[in-house]
Amino acid sequence: MKPITTATLLAAALASAACVTQPLAQKGGGAVDTTGWSCSARGMVMGRYGGGDDAYIQLIGDKQGGNYPVKPIQGSATVSGITGNGTPFTCTQR
Repeated sequence: MKPITTATLLAAALASAACVTQPLAQKGGGAVDTTGWSCSARGMVMGRYGGGDDAYIQLIGDKQGGNYPVKPIQGSATVSGITGNGTPFTCTQR
């Protein structure tokens, strides 16, 4: 029997959670979630936005991530914000 690793537990938890983004590329900083929005930021591990006033963004090295306010970009289906460490991010409706 193989030992259970932290990576295995994390993968199982992410696979079973509803509306959790699926990271496309950690270094590329893009991810698509199941709410119809795609979020991106440099160094993003995961991001989630479903409309409203804030988006959840987790960056590399950030253990929990956080919810950050967003502002709509006029004339587009995109919102933008800045994380607690000053990293800009955008979420675009697909």
